Amino acid sequence: MGERRIERYFFVFLCFFYTIKDCSSSISLDAVVVPHYKQRGDNATLLCRYSQGSKHLYSLKWYKDEVEFYRYQPWNLKDQQQIFDVPGIKVDLADSKPSRIVLRKVNFRSSGIYRCEITSINFEIYEKYEQMTVIELPKKAPTITTSNLHGINQYEIGDMLQLNCTSDPSNPAAELKWEINKELVPEQHYIFNEKIQHGRRLWITRIGLQIVLNHSHYNWGKLKVACVGEIKAVFWARGVENIYMETPVETYKVLKSSEGYWIANSGGKPTDLLYTIAGLTVIIKYF
Repeated sequence: MGERRIERYFFVFLCFFYTIKDCSSSISLDAVVVPHYKQRGDNATLLCRYSQGSKHLYSLKWYKDEVEFYRYQPWNLKDQQQIFDVPGIKVDLADSKPSRIVLRKVNFRSSGIYRCEITSINFEIYEKYEQMTVIELPKKAPTITTSNLHGINQYEIGDMLQLNCTSDPSNPAAELKWEINKELVPEQHYIFNEKIQHGRRLWITRIGLQIVLNHSHYNWGKLKVACVGEIKAVFWARGVENIYMETPVETYKVLKSSEGYWIANSGGKPTDLLYTIAGLTVIIKYF
């Protein structure tokens, strides 16, 4: 006789033990809370909130990308809590309880779709999905360098300006763009835009700028060039129960921002490069 069959017989007996009202008053899954993004190396807390007394709960299970990694069965006195080996998942059992699971030191393999499933003693199943993305933010703002090899120390109207910008390693890769005096530079002036793998899981982005200067590029005699970086992580903005059946709507949320600058005077010697101490612009992309 299979294990599942034995369990069903066991809970048929429980239903006789409890009142008819108890057996029919099932549980409900109120919410599943999963952090939308986590920095690599941080802990992550997963919440599975359900109502009604524990005597109505047959099991609570957690899945990542449809692979089970945690199981709670209140009736199983020998092994009420069980964990299973899944890449990217390290459950802190000492700091976890059925409604609150703690994952230790998440990594890039921890990214995925998480599902909490609860089953009542009369075998009604309820489930909710959420997604988590693990990211590695750059530790500093983009770096701007000049590609000028001819010793030119002043820039006039009509001169050719050539600059390079490099992002700090990150995952996902940074998206870079050029601005001159807060105006976006058209991509036709980019001489390259490339992403280079850095180690096993990180990426560096490089873009080049080549543009002939005109009056609009100067503000009170100053030329201010910014290299702006964006980190985009992909999420769903609404319930993800239907993620396999429809295309979700995209939205953006800006977390923080900074830029790398290059400043020069009209007809003067370019000043030293200025860097901000904050991180890149970080944009969370929701579906």
